[in-house]
Amino acid sequence: VDYISISYARFSDIFSCGIWKSLPKPVDQDLTSLSNCLPEFCLRSKAENTKRKYSYAFNNFCKWCNNYLYVKPLPASDFYVSLYLIHLSKTFNSYAKVEEAYYSISWAHKLAGYPNPCYSQLCISVKEGAHRKIGHVIVNKKESITPDILKKIVIKYGQECNNRCCMCLISYAGFLRFSEMVNLKRSDLKFSDSHVSLLIQKSKTDHYREGTQVLIARTDTQT
Repeated sequence: VDYISISYARFSDIFSCGIWKSLPKPVDQDLTSLSNCLPEFCLRSKAENTKRKYSYAFNNFCKWCNNYLYVKPLPASDFYVSLYLIHLSKTFNSYAKVEEAYYSISWAHKLAGYPNPCYSQLCISVKEGAHRKIGHVIVNKKESITPDILKKIVIKYGQECNNRCCMCLISYAGFLRFSEMVNLKRSDLKFSDSHVSLLIQKSKTDHYREGTQVLIARTDTQT
C-alpha cells in the first residue's frame, strides 16, 4: 500500500511517497543533481514560518490518525479529515487551529501528488461550520496611539529614553511593526532635506525577502 507511515517524524518524508516514487531516475549526473533539488524548491513555495507551522499541524494530524485503525494521514479521506477538523474545534474552540490543520493537510497532499481531500464539499462545509460556530469572536481593539500621546511620551521620557522615544516616533510615522522597527540598522536609514528613507530588510508582507523602502516626509517643526 502506497501511503506515508503514520509513525514518520519529519514533514519532508512526504517526498518518499506519492508522485515522488514514480519520478524518472535520470542517468546523467547533472540531471540527477537537479532532480535532487526538487523537494527543496517545492518546500520553498511557502515562507519559512508557514512551512514550519504546516509541518507541525500535519504532524499532529498524523498522531491523531495513529490512534485509530485504518485511518491514514496520506492519502487521507475527506471523511476522516472532516472528523479531525471537528475534533480540533471541540478540543481547542479555536478556528485558527481548524484552518491551520485544513491548509496543512491540503498542502501535504499537493506536495505528494495525491487527490486533495480538502477540496471535497464535506471538508469545506465542516471548515465553514467551524468558522460560524467559533470563528466570530468579539475582539476588543486597543486604543489607537495619537500624536498627543506621543507628545506626552517625549515630554516625560525624552531626556532619559531618547532611543525609545525615537523608536516610537519612527514606528508611528512609518507605520512599522515592532519586528520591523527593532531590526532596523543605522545603515538602513538615509536622510535627505525632504524626507528620511528606511530600508525594511524583513517584513511580514515581503514574502520574497526583497526588502521594502519606507519614506517618511519631513514636516513643519512648528506643528
